This record gives sequence, structure tokens and C-alpha cells, in this order.
Amino acid sequence: MKAGITQGMIKPQLDRAADEFRHKYPGVSTMPPGATFVAEPMQDTVARDVRSSLLVLAGAVSFVLLIACANVANLLLVRAIGRQREIAIRAAVGAGRGRIIRQLLTESVVLSLAGGILGLVFGVAGIRALLALNPGNIPRIAANGAGVAADWHVLVFTALISLGTGVLFGLIPALASLARRSQHNT
Repeated sequence: MKAGITQGMIKPQLDRAADEFRHKYPGVSTMPPGATFVAEPMQDTVARDVRSSLLVLAGAVSFVLLIACANVANLLLVRAIGRQREIAIRAAVGAGRGRIIRQLLTESVVLSLAGGILGLVFGVAGIRALLALNPGNIPRIAANGAGVAADWHVLVFTALISLGTGVLFGLIPALASLARRSQHNT
């Protein structure tokens, strides 16, 4: 259907087409009287059987990503706590709060971007492995998996998530470490 066209607008045409079909093929038609044709979006027709599975899979992937981000935050926090002496020495020789935060933030962003790149490599390898096991009844995959690939959307999403994780979960330990240092100084 064209944009802006509703089911109610095309129902009379579909009813007329069903009546014409029954009239033109009376012996072949298995359509009972009163039955009609229905127009529905192609995406609903193609993905009907796998939609719930894909939503569950997307939810599972989101929770795994959330757990991984929490683990990264814990590791960075423990690392920052272990580096309190180094941070205190840097502050004693003249490094300001902003400089120390920038250093810790840069380290966490580099680590998270490296993790994102590694995750992207594993993801592409995983796609290829799953396509090798393709049972052949998954819609929109195309011949030999040509319809499935990591496109620019995946690259941008991975970059944004990696960068966001590095900034958010690098900033929290950096600020916590500096807060602990200032508590010790008072």
C-alpha cells in the first residue's frame, strides 16, 4: 500500500476483487461467500514466523551488552582504585584534576574502542558461521547469505556504543578515584 492509504480505504476494492474472483472461477474458487482478500505489509508476511524469536534474541543481546558494560565499569573502577598511589603522585607533581581525568578517560575509551573492534570482528565471523548452518527457511537471507552483512548501520552502532561505554564507564571510576584522593587529603 502507498503511504497514507489505510485498510478501510482499500477494503471496497478488495471485496470487489474477491467477488470477481468467485464469479470468474466458480468451480475452482474455495472462497466461501462473504470472504475477501486482505492486504497486509510485506514485512509482516515475511517475518511473521520469526518476529518473536528475533525480538527475544535482540533482548538477550541487549542484556548481554548491559552485563558486559557493567563488568567493564567494575574492572575500570578496581583498576582506578589500584592506581590511587599513581594518581596521588601525578597530583603531587602538578597534574590537575582535568589532566588526570583526561588520562583515565582516554585509556578507557581506547580500551572500549578496541573491544568494539574485536566484537565487530567476532560478530562478522559469527554471522558467517551461522549462515553456514542456515537451514534454508529463514526469510530475507538470499542465496548464500548475500542478504546478511554488517553494513554501515552496524559499524556506527558499534562505534557509538563503544565510545559511550568508554566515556561513561571511564568517567565514573576517574571521578570516584579523585573523590577518594580528595577525602584522604582532608
